[in-house]
Amino acid sequence: MSPKNTVIEPIPASVLARAQDYQHRAAIENSSGHVARGHRLATAGWALLKLPDVHSEAICEPVRCRLATRMLATMAKAAVEMSGIEVALATMERSLDWSTCLADQELTALMLSQKALILFRGGRLEEAEQTFADALDLMREGDRDAIRVLLNRGALFVEMGVIGRARLDLATAVQLSRPLGDTQFQHIALHNLGCLEFTSGDLPTALRLMQEALEVDSQTLEGLTHLDRSRVLLAAGLPDEADAALAQAGELFRRDRCWQDLAEVDLTRAEVALLTGRVAEARLLAGRARDRFRRHGNDRWRRNAELVLLHADQAAGRPPARLLPPTRRLAAEFAAADFGQQARSTLLLAAELELERHQTDAADILLDQIGTVGRTEPIAVRLHHRLVRAVSLERHDRLPAARRSLAQGLRELAAYQAQFGGIDLQSASAIHGRRLVEHDVDLAIRSGRAVAVLAAVERSRAVTSRIQPVTPPADEATAGLLTALRRAAETAADDVQAGARPLSATGTRRAPASPALRQVADLQAQLRTRSWLNSGSRAWQPPAPVRDLRAAAATDGCHLVTVIEHRGHIGSVTITEGGRMRLRELADAETVRGWQRRLAADLDVLANAGLPEAMKAAVRRSLRHSAAELGRLLGPAIVDDDRPVVLSSPGSLLTLPWSLLPPLAGRPLTVAPSLSGWLRGRTRLAGAAPADRWSMTAVAGPGLARAQEEAADVAASWSAGADVRQLPGATPAELLEAMATSRLVHVAAHGVHRSENPMFSSLSLTSGPLFAYELDQRPQLPEHVVLSACDAGQSTVRATETLGLTSVLLQLGTASVVAGVARVHDDTAAKIMTGYHRHLVRGANAAEALCAAAAGVEEPSPFVCFGTAWRA
Repeated sequence: MSPKNTVIEPIPASVLARAQDYQHRAAIENSSGHVARGHRLATAGWALLKLPDVHSEAICEPVRCRLATRMLATMAKAAVEMSGIEVALATMERSLDWSTCLADQELTALMLSQKALILFRGGRLEEAEQTFADALDLMREGDRDAIRVLLNRGALFVEMGVIGRARLDLATAVQLSRPLGDTQFQHIALHNLGCLEFTSGDLPTALRLMQEALEVDSQTLEGLTHLDRSRVLLAAGLPDEADAALAQAGELFRRDRCWQDLAEVDLTRAEVALLTGRVAEARLLAGRARDRFRRHGNDRWRRNAELVLLHADQAAGRPPARLLPPTRRLAAEFAAADFGQQARSTLLLAAELELERHQTDAADILLDQIGTVGRTEPIAVRLHHRLVRAVSLERHDRLPAARRSLAQGLRELAAYQAQFGGIDLQSASAIHGRRLVEHDVDLAIRSGRAVAVLAAVERSRAVTSRIQPVTPPADEATAGLLTALRRAAETAADDVQAGARPLSATGTRRAPASPALRQVADLQAQLRTRSWLNSGSRAWQPPAPVRDLRAAAATDGCHLVTVIEHRGHIGSVTITEGGRMRLRELADAETVRGWQRRLAADLDVLANAGLPEAMKAAVRRSLRHSAAELGRLLGPAIVDDDRPVVLSSPGSLLTLPWSLLPPLAGRPLTVAPSLSGWLRGRTRLAGAAPADRWSMTAVAGPGLARAQEEAADVAASWSAGADVRQLPGATPAELLEAMATSRLVHVAAHGVHRSENPMFSSLSLTSGPLFAYELDQRPQLPEHVVLSACDAGQSTVRATETLGLTSVLLQLGTASVVAGVARVHDDTAAKIMTGYHRHLVRGANAAEALCAAAAGVEEPSPFVCFGTAWRA
């Protein structure tokens, strides 16, 4: 039957009112991201109107046509997520058709803006931009609908990389929405500004704006908020945290049947899996995302998924000859669609695949086609470009140029890390440079030159210690969270002793059992989130030239030893006091770690009070055997004489009690994360001439039988030469104040290392723990800190960086830290520490004093001098 012959039935006012209510509720659900609910409500409302699919003049009735227009637009918005862009656009065209008879400019503008949003979600960005402009031409400036279009067009410009126009639209939307009191608009505008800053490379500002958006309104588009934030966290080097945000987003999208958004979650989870080496999972997720995008007709996102899938296939070892054709085809698709960044990234992958096939000329053609990869590109793309360029140069026997390419990439990584204002993100973001670091060391080792190997290791090691720290502004919210965390931590400690289940190793995979432990985890998460919002100094120092290290060894009359762990093997570079250098291959890394674990276990057993003498003797024999085996494996790195040794260790061996190894027994030893860090500390101490009277503080914490006595003895040792302050029951605030005003601080207190969350490793004090996190908030720290506590010297390896109480102190400017790397009996600790300070007072430096103090006790000493050997 022709639509012209259709006779429309009158609709009762009550039914019309019900249909209007359905449409209104559906629009609200759509705006909140609950598109499945929105679609159900809109479909029910449409059924009440009893209208045919096609509009005609014979059935035209203004009230019903207006409502039909809005109802179809609401259905279209839901359809783009649930059924794909083609279905959504077809529904949107029906909506526009039903509006033609009304000649209502405002309604037409609304429908055009809705169509533009659908085009945007479907990846047809140029069409979307033009349609947004058409909609704005029909709207009054400053009304809610115009603000909504500015928000959506701003997000479009962010996606297109048109930063200036995006910032203008979004800033205008924020300005216009505030007088209206519309928190939803403010949330969207602030969040999209965060996405803009992410695109332009300012991650701390991106996280800060996204956090502001959440504080304005935490309910609006909750799933998309988690999804976008996960991408920033991933770029910052926090894959576990990104995965947690993606899990929340996925749950919300699955509940609301947002299949397009769920596919984006799968794709980002694939990137997380690929970054963390879970290649099979990355392939599964990327393939599933690609198939969903394909079903929804979204070619733009389908291409993104294919690129991640190709990277995963390469990591899985699929033959490069099989991967090259789809990679080249995908690069051409990106280029044809004018997505230059994605095209360059895909060509980089193609060039790397050609190099894997030993087709260097073909790779060079692709690299020439890519051209310059600028600072606006993501850090992962920039570092990939440096790596592929270096491999190509290496194949042409241009080794110096290859090394320069790798070194430039690591400089770019250091600059990237320096944008963050906290150690947590500075160290986490090192994950992006792992492949570059590995190849840099590979190239140096293949050269067989000790100087090249040492330079490569120093480029990679302890970048965060080279970043100029900044002091974040005073923050009442952070102070309140820390107070609450201290209270919760004390309660949680009681719960753990009573048998409650503690946090898992990752801190995220399973919830702790007790309410106090859950509260601790929540407060730590909030504090970490706040630390991510601080911008860094963007200033960093290059690694020390090898010639400066050789000169320092000669001046100090010591040997410098760099121990290297690389691709499952341990090696070393030694600089003798005469400046000579030698490169050695030492041992299998897993064998060394096995003996390291046995040695640590023996130390822990010996720390137990009341251990029977027979068992103590057996453990001592086992410990000596483990130390001897480690000495046999690692000893060739050590020059066989009695000179002091400065040893730079990989993170995995940084907490080894090196002085227990026979080649190092009885010799002054300093252990540093990097020789560059040692040299900077040495220079800093040499230039810090103290006044005639200077301040030192001795602190005692609760629960240690000898702590008060130890602190009193240490204070007495310095009373003749320094202004001594003794704190027999220090609070965290008092210790922080002492660290800001004292040149030397000694802390006799229990230490706890949190391997799953090292920034919350702590020292136990009178009114609760002092966390490593709090040290990252301080403007000044002492030259020398002594932590007479179990495990205070422990650290967690993250990419090429380490985190823990000791490493945080060193990275923030403390030149020298003495700390224990294993459990130690209270009596033994007190004897070593009092002897240590007496030797310091007599003029010995920290390494010499610790060596002499350890020789004066029967039990083995797990204390290590970290950083630089301080002298009073």
